[in-house]
Amino acid sequence: MFLEVQNVTKIFRSSEKKSIVAIKDLSLQVSKGELLCILGPIGCGKSTLLNMIAGFEKPTSGRILLEGREIEGPGPDRVMVFQEETLFPWMTILDNIMFGLRLKGLSDEESRREAQRHLSLVGLEKFSAFRPHELSGGMKRKAELARALAIDPKILLMDEPLSSIDAISRAGLLREILRVWERSGKTIIYVTHNIDEALYLADRIIVLTARPARVKSEIQVDEPRPRDLLSNAMIALKRNLLKELAQSHVLAE
Repeated sequence: MFLEVQNVTKIFRSSEKKSIVAIKDLSLQVSKGELLCILGPIGCGKSTLLNMIAGFEKPTSGRILLEGREIEGPGPDRVMVFQEETLFPWMTILDNIMFGLRLKGLSDEESRREAQRHLSLVGLEKFSAFRPHELSGGMKRKAELARALAIDPKILLMDEPLSSIDAISRAGLLREILRVWERSGKTIIYVTHNIDEALYLADRIIVLTARPARVKSEIQVDEPRPRDLLSNAMIALKRNLLKELAQSHVLAE
């Protein structure tokens, strides 16, 4: 299996020595090239799980394996797109994307070529000389996606990347994420509490319980893309997901 989360528990301890169990005995698997959405209530531990896969946090117990090797810290094989904007405001969009490529050891010429290629992939090739404050929110999200993909990770981790985007821009960005995924073949783990986003994107949806997070259910989404969220099949799936999310609160400690 490409990625395995094995019986992971994560406990946070405060300065007052109080313990918060964020995730408890959680296991899941992700196939190579899969677009997996993780859905759950706000504050249930979705971002914590993503941070452990990224290597920013370590499990209190259990293991996370990528291609059979335990994840022990951050690495270029896993790249995160965060909720918050992370572009360097003093750099052009092109320089933002070249930054990570230079860190990987590519020459300026190679970095520029790869950065331009990935800007074209997300439709921003005409905006390479712009700085972040000169772009719309949706365009900045595209730039961050291009920057993440340019590093060529094995897994792209997306932590509610569209939560601050208006509905019209969100629809366009969802289409863009799908288009980029189909062209790149990357494995994507996309965390959200938005049911429509999950239904539109996912090969498979994992529903987590309220904190401490456990896997409540897994739902395969076999409808062909592009998906009509108002079709009878998608409305039935949405009803099922709403029921699963309602029940997830009951299972919390």
